[in-house]
Order: sequence, then structure tokens, then C-alpha cells
Amino acid sequence: MASEQARNFQTFPLLKEFKANKILVNEIIKNLKQCTYLPHDYIITRGEYGSEMYCIAEGIVHMLSPNEKKAIAILKTNSFFGEMGLYTTTKRLTSFVAATFSLVYILEKETLRKILKQFPHADFEFRLFGTISFELKNLIPLKI
Repeated sequence: MASEQARNFQTFPLLKEFKANKILVNEIIKNLKQCTYLPHDYIITRGEYGSEMYCIAEGIVHMLSPNEKKAIAILKTNSFFGEMGLYTTTKRLTSFVAATFSLVYILEKETLRKILKQFPHADFEFRLFGTISFELKNLIPLKI
């Protein structure tokens, strides 16, 4: 990953919470997967089991209504979604589709688990962050 992109990734809300632990943040950044989506590509499909979280580096992603006929939220650069896939083994509740060309970084559950073995004190904080962000997204109709 280019160093400029890595520096930009440190501004994502998830990693801002851990800025005091640069080693942890750098370990996460080193292990991110980069993926490019074209307009109308599904990034997450409702009903599938999730095991990763996505962070938008560039582009626009739509969160779709349950019937997938309209966008109910618009996510832009520095937004993240799918974080509950890191903490649970449940099916995805909604679909996300790229609205524009989108560059997305992916953090996989298994990768995070391995990293957190080196930083056990951060595990609780990650779970707390994921739970709070999930609750806020579901309680407050946000246009992200």
C-alpha cells in the first residue's frame, strides 16, 4: 500500500480511536486488502455471512433498502461499513453497492484476530467501538 494512502487511512474513525498505539495501527494498515469496485458492483450482499469490514478510500457507496430498490444511506470517502462482520457470525442485514468507482480497504476478521493476539488490551476497545457504531447507525438515520 502506498505510504500516502496508509497515512490517509489513519484518519478513518476506527483507527483514530487507537492513535495512541501506533504499532497496532501500523499492523492493521499493513494487513489491509485493497479492492476496487465499479459502479453497481455489490460489495456486501444482504443475507450472506460477513467476516470483514470495509473502509472507503475513494468513491461513493450506497446502503440499500431491504428490497434493494433504493439507497437509504450514502457513504463517502472515510466512511466504513460492515464492522459487525468482525465481531459476529451473523448474516448481513443489508446490501452495499458501489455508486461510483470506489477504492475500498478491507479488514478481515481472521486478520484482526491475529493482530489482537499481539495487543490483547485493544480487543475490548475494538468490540466496544464496533457495537457503539452499529447501534448509532441503527438508531439515528444518518446520511454518512
